[in-house]
This record gives sequence, C-alpha cells and structure tokens, in this order.
Amino acid sequence: MFPEILKYAVNSADRRMVRNINVLHGRVCQMIRDRRTNGGSDTDLLGILTKDPLFEGDDLGICEEILTFFFAGQKTLQVT
Repeated sequence: MFPEILKYAVNSADRRMVRNINVLHGRVCQMIRDRRTNGGSDTDLLGILTKDPLFEGDDLGICEEILTFFFAGQKTLQVT
C-alpha cells in the first residue's frame, strides 16, 4: 500500500504499522462492499457517502473519507 516507505529503513515497528493500516483499510473496504450489496441505512456516514454522486463507483475514495473521519475523531478525543 505504501511502496514509497520502502525507500527508508524499515524495522519491525514499521512493518507492524503497514500491516495494521492494510488490515484497517481492508475491513473498511469490506464494509463498503457489504453496504453496496446488502443496502442499509442512508442516514449514517457510510450510507451518505455510498449514495453521493461524487463517490459513485469510487470505493477507495469512500474508504479514505471514512478513515479520515475515524482518525480525526481519535485525535479530537486525545486533545479534549
């Protein structure tokens, strides 16, 4: 997922981080595929993004938006 990281020294912590990012990314993408297949609520963030014409057929874009909201929320909770 991050081939540019391979230009630098990679240690075990880096490998764990990349593995964790890939797992999280895969799970969010699976949630998106499930929602498109099975339908669901249109009132949550995932439902809104899957129905938005801006993200039509762009599951990767939806995944990135979901992860951005997730990590921004985490940072907000850390600061407050």
